[in-house]
Amino acid sequence: MIAEGLDLAAVLEREDPRDALLTSLGAHLEDLPPAARVGTSSLRRRAFLLRARPDLTLLELRGNVPTRIERLAEGKYDAIVLATAGLLRLDLAAQIAARIESSVLPPAVSQGAIGVCARAGDEHALQWLRSLDHATTRLAITAERALLRRIEGGCQVPLGALATLSGNRLTLRASVCALDGSVSMDCDERTHLDGDASPLAKAAALGVHVAEKLLARGAGIIIAEQRRPANQDLP
Repeated sequence: MIAEGLDLAAVLEREDPRDALLTSLGAHLEDLPPAARVGTSSLRRRAFLLRARPDLTLLELRGNVPTRIERLAEGKYDAIVLATAGLLRLDLAAQIAARIESSVLPPAVSQGAIGVCARAGDEHALQWLRSLDHATTRLAITAERALLRRIEGGCQVPLGALATLSGNRLTLRASVCALDGSVSMDCDERTHLDGDASPLAKAAALGVHVAEKLLARGAGIIIAEQRRPANQDLP
């Protein structure tokens, strides 16, 4: 959420939104040995990694990007998962063993995009920043953020989503997954951006539509379970 009194003045062109696998044990997630130790503290990554590989041993991983890579090199993990965009921007692309496809590990909402905020109503600043806005990226993250708002998600919900634009058609694919990877639901919908409504309004409506479909399929149950206090069942 953007703090009160600020506007999202511009969204820069999106970098690769996928997550990256860093390891010396193979070129793909499926190459990791049974029960491989994988470092990540992201609930989203944990859930979808277990959906793809239930045998993995997931371990907490904290610190900045160089620190995380150093811990991998020290042998504390067999592999770690980080955002591809961050690695590219830090000139660490050589560390990537594989970029994990979004069908396997859906990215976080707006992953790879950089937003530029300014004071609401500050036209002097806004007029300069608007020229930095990347229209395609703005449409994509508008759909994704509308989905997130409607589904009432956040960093504590294992939700992944990615919107893509092809010609005049905007597609939004989203997934919600239980933390143990045992239950998941996916939704893939699209909208055409022509017509009377503004493209941004249609993008937002698409996000809400996908959220409603996920909730109807049971996403709300997964979200509620994740938010249930750990001691709720204790006497």
